[in-house]
Amino acid sequence: MAVEFHDYSFEVIDALEDTALQFLYEAAGELEAQTKRNVPSRGNWFTEQKNAWRYEVDEGELVATVGNPQERSLWTEFG
Repeated sequence: MAVEFHDYSFEVIDALEDTALQFLYEAAGELEAQTKRNVPSRGNWFTEQKNAWRYEVDEGELVATVGNPQERSLWTEFG
């Protein structure tokens, strides 16, 4: 009786990477939405900040970044 070995490691790695990417997009999107909800709703200054939040996912490195290109957003976050 012969034992036959099937190597499914590439399929498993691909499935793990796909799942990780789905998680990163979902988590970064939720974090962006929650950050926008937490920005105060008073005046144009805050409205501009609220609309400037974005997220990016680096699929090669499996890293998600949420940020705002406006320097003044830092002062809003830290009071």
